[in-house]
Amino acid sequence: MNFNTFNKYLHFIHPNISFTYDNNQISTIASEPIDKGVLIMLEEGIVGKTKEVIRKMSFNEDLNALLYPRENTDNKSDFEFNRQKYNYNAFEWNEKEKTFALFYTISRINHRCNPNSFVVEVINHRKPLFALFTVKDIKQGDEISISYGEDIGHSNHTIFNWKCECELDKIQRLKTFTKNQKLASDYLKFEYHYLDFLLNCYHDDEEVWEEENDIQNSM
Repeated sequence: MNFNTFNKYLHFIHPNISFTYDNNQISTIASEPIDKGVLIMLEEGIVGKTKEVIRKMSFNEDLNALLYPRENTDNKSDFEFNRQKYNYNAFEWNEKEKTFALFYTISRINHRCNPNSFVVEVINHRKPLFALFTVKDIKQGDEISISYGEDIGHSNHTIFNWKCECELDKIQRLKTFTKNQKLASDYLKFEYHYLDFLLNCYHDDEEVWEEENDIQNSM
């Protein structure tokens, strides 16, 4: 499967996470049981209003190159192509503020209105970091899911040609979203020192990787 989880934006991924690819569809699967309240991903991302996210994405050549679709087969203009990437990868972050989030790995996770995981922003770091926590006990073989937003995630997506089949009404979806948001935020508070440790380890590895690349490029 042509899906690179080893990129400089993904700072941590739980060892019990695997990816399957079937009929042009990526699924994120728990290869072993994962308890509720566990950090399963830590990733850099972009959050903002639509134009802001597209602008930041267009100037970030490394991230832009990773996002699907990677080839402009229809000869679209740069703006149209970046908009297409945004449509495929961004999801609602804050309904009231009308902001959207864009990731490389987390954006691959499929939507459920009652998901087993939830994304929260890691505040007070020099990079826009986001943590993905489980909000339910996850069994071996279960698909990892997140909410794309209580409204947008539930609506019919003509881009993906799918419709959420859950029977939750708008009030139920909002209650579920709010409950999971609080759970994940509480988990983040408990795990903050652990996140600092992960980031320090990651930056040490990143510096070594960059030094090795510089040596290879100079040869």
